[in-house]
Amino acid sequence: MAREQLLALLIGTAGTGKTTCLKAAMERLAAQGFTGVVVAAPTGVAADNVGFGARTLHDLFKLHKVNPTSGTLLPLQGEDQSALKKAFDGVGLLVIDEVSMVSRDMLAQISERLQELRRLRGEEAWAKRLFGGMSVVLAGDFGQLPPVGKAATHTLLHEGVVPGACKERMLVNAGLRAFQEFKTVIRLRRVHRIKGASLYRESLLRLRDGAMTKGDVLVWRSHDLAGPGISEAERASLTPAERKYVEANELSLRDRSYLQNEVPHLFAENAGAGRFNADRAGELAQRGGLRVLRVESRDSCASASKLEFGQYNGLRRVVHLVEGARVMLVKNYRTDAGLVNGSMGTYRGAVLKGGEGEEGHGQVALGRKVYAQTRGAVMA
Repeated sequence: MAREQLLALLIGTAGTGKTTCLKAAMERLAAQGFTGVVVAAPTGVAADNVGFGARTLHDLFKLHKVNPTSGTLLPLQGEDQSALKKAFDGVGLLVIDEVSMVSRDMLAQISERLQELRRLRGEEAWAKRLFGGMSVVLAGDFGQLPPVGKAATHTLLHEGVVPGACKERMLVNAGLRAFQEFKTVIRLRRVHRIKGASLYRESLLRLRDGAMTKGDVLVWRSHDLAGPGISEAERASLTPAERKYVEANELSLRDRSYLQNEVPHLFAENAGAGRFNADRAGELAQRGGLRVLRVESRDSCASASKLEFGQYNGLRRVVHLVEGARVMLVKNYRTDAGLVNGSMGTYRGAVLKGGEGEEGHGQVALGRKVYAQTRGAVMA
């Protein structure tokens, strides 16, 4: 391993060429005969994207080998020891991509594993140094995904130590101290993924940095389907460039109706999707004077009624259907007929079984309103 340790950050927003820069650096090092580089990332997708035989951090450092009580790393044994020594044989540089997903405690654990590697080699003096004296480059964009399932206090950019003396907090604070040693910072600023100037892109970059202007807000509102639009007084406050953009991109009433009712919408959470679908179904029923079909599930036993819908592959306990509504299958039913997960269509009606499944009438709440309903216990 090299005796001069480099601890560096390579950061930049999406499209600035971080991964391309890393690949170019790897190729240049390889061309000069330096192959002692290990590349890793928090997830398999990120590792595959950067290439060069990159592995996940958990696999490379066996981060899952922890004490279930204290949460501290367990010393590696047997094949795990041999695998770590083999992975870093002749290696002097560790590159970690997608650093925004690396938590403080994970960074501390990586340092511990590299110190453990030094001890396995009998290099006790190096085992006392951060990362065992290994050079480390952290690459990524802190405006992207944070560590999964971690509190904000566990992220690398959180300021200050976490109070307390428990093992977990000590590890988190050790990760903070390790991150503060990265003094060399390379920041890529130019976005190459989208050519030319883009007022909208620049406004979004200001949003992620918390530096947006009043003009930025008005530009975004020109794309807001549910918003009131932009008043004449607000238009007068726009810069010439902002006014030109708004005039070219502002949605007409026809555009708003089409995008609101005909185009699939993406949501970060199921709750938001549920509210949107309920509002659209209710509006459709109201416009057409239609009834809402309420289809309830039946539990096979008492204990089943206590389970969450997520334990039934996401199938809902109650489904509301309105003639003419767009629907999407969330499970494979008949692959030979194209009835697969993600297939979309239009609901036209249902045949209800007789007996206890005969339809009844009443009212049903959808979204923020109440509509007439038809109840059907079972659909054929």
